[in-house]
Amino acid sequence: MHDADLPHSSASRSGGTGARILIGCGDAVPPERARALCREFLGCDPVTAVSGPELLALARSGAPDLIITVADLPGEDGPRVVRALRDEGDHVPVLIVSRRRETADVVRGFMAGADDYVTWPGDATLLQLRVRALLRRSSWERRARRGGGDDAPTAGAQGTTVGDLTLDEATRTISRAGTALRLTPTEYALLEHFMRHPGQVLSKRQLLEAVWGTAHAGQETLETFVRRLRQKLNATGDPVLHTRRGFGYLLDPGRGPDA
Repeated sequence: MHDADLPHSSASRSGGTGARILIGCGDAVPPERARALCREFLGCDPVTAVSGPELLALARSGAPDLIITVADLPGEDGPRVVRALRDEGDHVPVLIVSRRRETADVVRGFMAGADDYVTWPGDATLLQLRVRALLRRSSWERRARRGGGDDAPTAGAQGTTVGDLTLDEATRTISRAGTALRLTPTEYALLEHFMRHPGQVLSKRQLLEAVWGTAHAGQETLETFVRRLRQKLNATGDPVLHTRRGFGYLLDPGRGPDA
């Protein structure tokens, strides 16, 4: 274990973002490289783990703001660690970094509950943008738990309602017909954006830029999250998230089957 006490690690709170970043390291991103990238682009020192069990233990005990992990962790690979956290109800933002570019590997990471998936080696600036987007959402979650903050989005005292969907900004939750949906931070951000634009066709580029902060996140990433949202929404009622083929997606509770 490289940093035994994540909650009280002064390095993980020093300068830059002030965020607690936990990194699962491997051949794709060794600990030394992980620390160097965090210092250069985020101005902070991460806590590192070199195996799946170690990463899971630190995630459980350290309350990180963001987890970045390679897919090929010894002992328990990255997607399995993410799945274990999600099964426990932990929705900390998770970014998987991998050398693997095959669709099946990317989909497996997302379906395990990851919020983003980046192939590496790659564009360090793009990685920085995507990390910062996840940290912004993590910051909103922390501020909401403390009672709000100036940089958190606002929706008015009564929240936002679209059909039988209700968004509560104070708790950062979305419910359908009174039942709270179990959403990861990225799923929440995506559904929130749809609810801000009900009945409006949103292109894939618009959604990628609004939720991930860059259109370079990849259409495959977006399609996977739309599929996950549909599964969760359809489990509690009629379809409300629809496809306009060749144009994009829209949230419309009163719409018929996809065209």
